[in-house]
Amino acid sequence: MGNILVSAYVLLTVKTGKEYDVVDEIKKRVPMNKIRDISIVYGMFDIVIAVDAHSLGDLERIVLEIRKIPYVSSTTTLVSAKT
Repeated sequence: MGNILVSAYVLLTVKTGKEYDVVDEIKKRVPMNKIRDISIVYGMFDIVIAVDAHSLGDLERIVLEIRKIPYVSSTTTLVSAKT
C-alpha cells in the first residue's frame, strides 16, 4: 500500500463471546489493505487491530465504521509515532 502516513492500533472491548463475530464483521467492513494485523487478545481489551491509513481522516473513517459493528462496546485508538 503506497504512501502510508498514519499507523495506529485500535483496541476494542466487545460483548463477551462475540469476539470472533466482531472480527468477521471487521473483515467485511474494512478493506483488508488497511489492516496490517487483527488479533483476539486477553486482558483489558478483546481485539487489537493494527491499521495503516493514508491520513487521519482515513483513520477516522475506519474507526467510525468499526464502532458501528454490533457488540463493539468501546474503542481506544493509539496513533503510532514514527521511529
